[in-house]
Amino acid sequence: MKNRFKAGVLAAAVFSLIFASGCSKDQGGKKASPKSAKKDENTVTVPHGVVFSGALWNISGSDAVSYFSDVIPGTMVEVSTSNGKAESKKLQSGDETKEFIRVKIDDMYLWVDSDGIVLDVLPYYVLETGTDVFFYEKPDADAKHEKRLPPDTIVAFVGQCENTREYPEGQKFGRIKLPAANPGEYEDGYVRLSNIDNSAAHLAMIQVSQKYAQYSGRGDVPVEILNELEDNIGELRSWSGR
Repeated sequence: MKNRFKAGVLAAAVFSLIFASGCSKDQGGKKASPKSAKKDENTVTVPHGVVFSGALWNISGSDAVSYFSDVIPGTMVEVSTSNGKAESKKLQSGDETKEFIRVKIDDMYLWVDSDGIVLDVLPYYVLETGTDVFFYEKPDADAKHEKRLPPDTIVAFVGQCENTREYPEGQKFGRIKLPAANPGEYEDGYVRLSNIDNSAAHLAMIQVSQKYAQYSGRGDVPVEILNELEDNIGELRSWSGR
């Protein structure tokens, strides 16, 4: 497990970049208010996505679906594409039709629930600033901002707002997405860039801490696994300088 987490950290470091696109003046206008909306059709500009919920699945050549593993919320994956769209399958599961997106993680090709992944984004997290970090309707410090984001909240980073690029450092904004209450829906809004970061080691520490909290509350996870997760958290914490 340690090697898998380390591989994830190294992979995240390779893909840790800031997109210049994703937040135009138009998005700062009539489309700017945070709202819950079904995610866009599977159009992909860059082959990355962030998985917030669901599981990892194998799908055989005969379209038989089998469980592979849980997924840690905030996991970055490489998205398989075809003709500019994410590779997907819609399969019958009981009385409902489920859609899956093909992804690559740890050098393996697997499938994730389409409702649980946000495409064309990278994982970032909210910094501990000592003051409230707000989720804005528009890329403007005077805009409505009822929602506060706790430290270590993982968000899907769409891009830096072009129209704030020349602003003073503390007033630059980025567009982000957050999971909404309904599965497959995400809130779309803005945050000051100075309040988020994408350190691969710190992101991994947040994710492993979430997994430890989940496992420790179940009562059926071997103590060896919990101890190994604790070791990973300590190691990642030292890497992230926290």
